Amino acid sequence: MKLLKLILQGFKSFADKTTIEFADGMTVIVGPNGCGKSNISDAVRWVLGEQNVRNIRGQKAEDVIFSGSEVRSQKNAATVTLVFDNSNNELPLDTAEVSIARKVYRDGESEFFINKRSCRLKDIQELLANTGLGKGSMVIIGQNRVDSILSAKPEERRIIFEEVAGINKYKMRKVDGLRKLEKASINTERVLDLKAIIEEQMEPLSKEAEKSIKWENLQAEKRTYQVTASLLKLTSARRMMAKYENDCIRLQSQNEEYTGVLDSISEKQKQLSKETSTHQEVMNAMAHQLADEKAKSEQLRGDYRVKEENLKHNKQELARLLEAYEDEIEAGQELVEDYDSVTQELKQEEVILKELQVQVADKQAQKIQMSKELAQAQAAYATLLQTSQTVLVKKNQLLQDKKYKTIELEKLLQEENKLKEAIERNNVHLVKLDEQIEILKEQYRVKSSIFEEFKKQSDYKESQYKEAEEKRYQLLRDYDAACAEMRQMHTRRLDLKRQDEEYASFSYTTKKILQSEELWKERIIGPIGELVQVPEKYTVAAEVAMGNIVSHLVVDTAITAQKIVEWLKHKNAGRTTFYPLDSMHSHKIPELEKVIKENGICGVMADLLPHESSVEELLQSLLGRVLVADSLAVARKVAHKFKYRFRIVTLDGQVVNAGGSMTGGSLRKKETTYFGRKAETVSLQKKEKELQVAVEVLSRKKKEQDSLCADLSEQVTQDREQMQTCFVDVATLRERMGRLHNELEHKKQEQINIKDTYTKLFYELEQVRIALVEVDKQLTGLTKVEVPEQDLKSIEKQKIINKIEEELTGLHILAAKSEGLIHERQKELQRLKEKSNFSQNTATQLTTIIKKKKHEIEQIATLLVTMNKQCESAEQAWKKIEKDRTTMEALSGDFLEKQTLLENEWKSVQTQLTSIQSKLMGIDARLEMFRNEENKELEQLMSMGLTERTAEPLRMKGTISEIQKKISLIDDKITVLGAVNPNGVTEYETQKEKLDFYNGQLEDLRKAQVGLQKVVKEIDDAMSTQFLEAFEKINVEFGRTMKVMFRGGKGHLELTDKENPLNSGVELYLQLPGKRTQALTLMSGGERALTVCALLLSFMAYNPAPFCFLDEIDAALDDANVERYGRLINDYKGRTQFIIISHRKKTMEFADTLQGVTMAEKGVSSLITVRVGDYIQEE
Repeated sequence: MKLLKLILQGFKSFADKTTIEFADGMTVIVGPNGCGKSNISDAVRWVLGEQNVRNIRGQKAEDVIFSGSEVRSQKNAATVTLVFDNSNNELPLDTAEVSIARKVYRDGESEFFINKRSCRLKDIQELLANTGLGKGSMVIIGQNRVDSILSAKPEERRIIFEEVAGINKYKMRKVDGLRKLEKASINTERVLDLKAIIEEQMEPLSKEAEKSIKWENLQAEKRTYQVTASLLKLTSARRMMAKYENDCIRLQSQNEEYTGVLDSISEKQKQLSKETSTHQEVMNAMAHQLADEKAKSEQLRGDYRVKEENLKHNKQELARLLEAYEDEIEAGQELVEDYDSVTQELKQEEVILKELQVQVADKQAQKIQMSKELAQAQAAYATLLQTSQTVLVKKNQLLQDKKYKTIELEKLLQEENKLKEAIERNNVHLVKLDEQIEILKEQYRVKSSIFEEFKKQSDYKESQYKEAEEKRYQLLRDYDAACAEMRQMHTRRLDLKRQDEEYASFSYTTKKILQSEELWKERIIGPIGELVQVPEKYTVAAEVAMGNIVSHLVVDTAITAQKIVEWLKHKNAGRTTFYPLDSMHSHKIPELEKVIKENGICGVMADLLPHESSVEELLQSLLGRVLVADSLAVARKVAHKFKYRFRIVTLDGQVVNAGGSMTGGSLRKKETTYFGRKAETVSLQKKEKELQVAVEVLSRKKKEQDSLCADLSEQVTQDREQMQTCFVDVATLRERMGRLHNELEHKKQEQINIKDTYTKLFYELEQVRIALVEVDKQLTGLTKVEVPEQDLKSIEKQKIINKIEEELTGLHILAAKSEGLIHERQKELQRLKEKSNFSQNTATQLTTIIKKKKHEIEQIATLLVTMNKQCESAEQAWKKIEKDRTTMEALSGDFLEKQTLLENEWKSVQTQLTSIQSKLMGIDARLEMFRNEENKELEQLMSMGLTERTAEPLRMKGTISEIQKKISLIDDKITVLGAVNPNGVTEYETQKEKLDFYNGQLEDLRKAQVGLQKVVKEIDDAMSTQFLEAFEKINVEFGRTMKVMFRGGKGHLELTDKENPLNSGVELYLQLPGKRTQALTLMSGGERALTVCALLLSFMAYNPAPFCFLDEIDAALDDANVERYGRLINDYKGRTQFIIISHRKKTMEFADTLQGVTMAEKGVSSLITVRVGDYIQEE
């Protein structure tokens, strides 16, 4: 096994992927300080599992990741891989090469790999155990490591010897065994605790199980007696029912003769009731129609008022627009007058300018003529001056100066004229700007006024639109709510219909019969509940009075009933009661006539429930002796008065039974009962129709409101567009005003600058004039002294020319003023023209708006006329309906009178039936009692999982009283047992199984503990033997190596506790040549390095490691010691690869391979490899 290569990527300064290949023998890694040499040894230490970051010169885990340079960004991860040659299978892996890798991320997460497969650090440590590369080994030694080895405590130093001795694998096995032993001990204690808990529970559970068995035996015996009692009671009840049924048949035959008369009266009442209902429906329809028409009329009247208010607002707005239009027209006329006036002034100024131009031309002609004469006079004068050269020269000089000054004066005068003209132009421009600003202010005021009008109109329309939208949303919410309620009612009605179709309220047996496909199904009239109609007022009373009867079946004949009973027995489908119409008879009790006249008595139940005539006999036999009362107090009072001979049911479901017993309390919710669902279905149908009408009305109103909102929305959009256009005009005017104000300020500043320049020019002009006066004085003096008299002509000519020039200057100034005024008038005309155009445009816009407004007013007025007609039509419609309804109400009295006559006739006949019905009521009450008794006992048998047929074999001998006594005795025995746990036997058996399981577990754990203790002892013995053997051999080799390394001296090793070699520390004793034995801390740096090298080589002699890294430990050695250091290492390189980091040339001489580390790129290490053997062969 040897180290083939080291691969670094992103580790410290090795940013790029770097592969360092190691050959046999000695490899020396060289390079300048700070180039990253020691990072290689740090990488090897790190990949072998170093957990302390400080040992690899870091502060935190991410310090090993490349942190970046001036030109490179930092890396997010660092990876180091060691690749070993495993061709000799020293490592327990079936591969020729074995790679060990470690990767760390910036968040501190670290991963280990063996052959690129993820693993744990422990797996790597186990793989490298006994290879000399484990934790605490000396395969990587730096300068700090030298000091740590020598200054370590004996117990800490022992770790190195254990690694060399190869007992780490035994230690790991021992730790694993001790951990398992401790775990087994803990598990034993837990099992003992659980076993103790269960043993405490066993005794009470045993007693509960025994009691549970006794209780079950008593319950089984009691059940047998209860079955017998139910069978005896069932037989007795049926015997009594047969007796009373015969009596009932006899009395019912007497009642039949009165039935025909009552049937005839009932038919008349039904016919009258239908006519009354039809009349009432017509009345209700007219009431709904009247309400709708009134609502429609109110809606139309409200819309009319809104439109009327809209018309009023539009008229006011039109008046304001007309006023603004007239103002614009008047302003336009004033502008035309101003334009004519300015045009006239312009023409006058043009005439004046032409006259001035003519005068200028005349003066220039005079100037030319006088200049010619002056030239002639000056020529004559020049002849005379020849005699006086001195005076002439001086005069010429003065004349030249005068000429120059005159030219300068003319230039200054021209500049003065230009500045005056500029001042005048600026004044004109300033006046123009002021006027333009005033015009824009006026335009801005007008546009702002128009904008405010549009805004008011838009706000008003928008408020109308919002009100209409709110009303539309309210109608939409009402419409949606009504639709949702209608859908909910429809869903509920369908659900109730489905329940009816599935016979939800009927018994299992009734459902089976009604769902069958047998031939006799056509002869079933139906369940009683479906053959009667129950008014909502009597729903609760009918439910209580009829009870389970609602699901009993009515058939045509007794033969049909018999066939169905046979079918039920064959199908084992339960039991139910049948009422054959051919065998059902009723008997009226005359006494009932007196009872129903009592206050608070609503009537006989059979008469209160509308039904077909075919089931009249049946209902009379079942409910003809059941009375309905308003309240329980009334029922008790009437029952007491008539000696409790009738069954009376109250409207809220309380019952006073025949014989005096009472039944009462709370009832199920109405919707869970059969009649409750039927009543709810009728109510839902009625409400659904009403909601349908309401939805149609809301839909119509919603459509009308949608149309109104759409119209208002369109108007609001148009107003907003007009307002937006006007707003843009206002903003444009505001921006133009701002520009003109800025230009005005600029011109004012320019005027100030021109005036300053003019002041300076005026000063220079005065200076030039003063100079000219001085020259004239000098010339005058010379003339007086030397000029002949004839020169006076030239002087006179010159004066005339000067005067002409002054006049020309004045004329030029007047002409410039005239031109300025003309220019000013032209600008004024342009301004007035622009203002007039704007006024015309504004008037045009207002004209368009006024036309639209007039058109809108005409449309609204037309619409108001139409709406007024609609309102009048709607009012006439509802008034007509109201009149017709009043007529219909008058007919209601006739129907009421007819109903009263029929009721009196019916009561007269009913009185004759009272005596017969009173007798039938008493018999029916007794029959009902025994029927209930029969049903009760059958239900009792069914609750025990038996039918009458299956219960018969369980019948025991004895009377009912004897059976009841035996049941009481069993109940007493059960009471004596007290509280019984029905699961006692099961719980006892479960706990017994757990106890047996824990006993087995405890036995297994004790055997495992004995085995583990034996293994730990064997490991201790093997470790002790191997450690002592290795220690002796290393001690001998250390003494020999010390003599070679120091050329004399002594060195040996000792255990601090020879009696306990597995826990003993290791001491180093040294005596260097020429010195006494001294403490290790007093040795020099070189001596300490040589001592560590001697110890390392002693380890290599006993158990050579695959490789060894030595990081600059030769730094403290002189050349002679480096020589010995190198030769000794050279002797061991055949068994171990040595990788040495060094700066010493002597060390490099022993190298087989040189690896150079450089930083060609700042902050990034790179590698150069040189094989020394290749160069030696070449030489």
